[in-house]
This record gives sequence, C-alpha cells and structure tokens, in this order.
Amino acid sequence: MAESERDTAGLVVMPPLLPLGALALAVVLEWLMPLGFLGDPWLIGWQGWLGIVLSLSGIGYALWAVSAFSEAGTAVEPDKPSTVLVTTGPYSYSRNPIYLGFLLIYLGIIFGFALEWGLILFPILWLALDRFVVVREEAYLHRKFGADYNAFCQQTRRWF
Repeated sequence: MAESERDTAGLVVMPPLLPLGALALAVVLEWLMPLGFLGDPWLIGWQGWLGIVLSLSGIGYALWAVSAFSEAGTAVEPDKPSTVLVTTGPYSYSRNPIYLGFLLIYLGIIFGFALEWGLILFPILWLALDRFVVVREEAYLHRKFGADYNAFCQQTRRWF
C-alpha cells in the first residue's frame, strides 16, 4: 500500500452519500406509505419556511467550513491527506461543521418537502455519520496530529 493511501481516514463511504441515501429512502417510503403529519409539501406554511431557513443555514455553515480548509491549505475531501489541523472559523465551535451543514440541509429538505419519513430516518443518519465517518476521521486525526488534535478535542465539541 502506498504512503498516500495510508494517509487518509480510510472511509468506507463518502460522507455526502449518507444524507443523499437517507433522502432517497425517505422519498420512497413517503411514496409507499405517506404519513402526512407535516402537511402539504406544496403549500408554504411554517414547515416550508423552516425548511428554507435550515437549508440556507446548512449551506452557509458548510461553505464557511470549506473556506476554512481552503484558507489553511488542506484538502476538504476525506479521501485525501490532511496537511493542517484546522481549528478556526466554524471549527472553533464544532469539530464537524461540514457534516452539521449536511444535517441542516437534510432537515431543510425534509421540512420543505414534508417528508415525514426523513424525520424518522434523521437519528439513523446522524448515527451513521458519527459511526462510519466521524469516528474513523477522528482516529486518523489522532494518529496524524497527536497532542494537537487531543487538545482540539478538549476545547471543541464533536458536533455542536
């Protein structure tokens, strides 16, 4: 195995595929067994406005996190080596702001399109991101940055 292949978190799934898969499953389940407790998806009520706010917040937060990586000069893609430990910007609030952005966007779509099954799947999605992505990335960052990453973990929450 080449050094460049070992210098990654070794994720088994790319992180954006998890919320996309959960959304696809929510759409299928909604079509097969609609629940209806969020109301009509085509009328902009409270859930539509909440969806817009959550989606825009998630996009903004994720883009802020991506720009922090760019400013630091390290790769955003989890299948590439991390060259710098980013602890500024949104990373001073959460160790996983891009994934928080994904979750906010997911919730925004769920509320905006009244996909009740998406709410039911949300805890499973969060757990999947945490167990299949975050835990592996944290182990990699501990190996790569040692005491600096340990100090970062002591100062900054995993999620929010």
